Amino acid sequence: IEMDEMIEKKLGMSIARCFAEKGEEYFRDAETQTAKDYACRTGLVISCGGGIVTRPQNYDVLKQNGTIVMLDRDLEELSTSNRPLSQSKGVEQLAHERMHLYKSWADIILPCTGSAPGDAVALKALLNL
Repeated sequence: IEMDEMIEKKLGMSIARCFAEKGEEYFRDAETQTAKDYACRTGLVISCGGGIVTRPQNYDVLKQNGTIVMLDRDLEELSTSNRPLSQSKGVEQLAHERMHLYKSWADIILPCTGSAPGDAVALKALLNL
């Protein structure tokens, strides 16, 4: 489940438009509700945006039924496309503000391999799947 896609579908607008028209708090409410909608299910991989950690209650939502994995990727490799806060604050500033949360929430920290299929193989090995 790609959370940002599900949120956009639920809201009927892009994340960038949501931030511009409704504000961050509105988006975060939708993000938390979307996490609640999917995190209670089994057999899913949920891809969250980096801001999920900005609300402490999201930890319990995600942790209730799963393992939290932090994909550790070089900041230069992160896209700012359709990411209003990454565009306005910069990836480095967001990492500075959130990195301690990413690491404290993570059950597993996976150094990225350079490709999504490679990351999936590495994660499957870590989880003994």
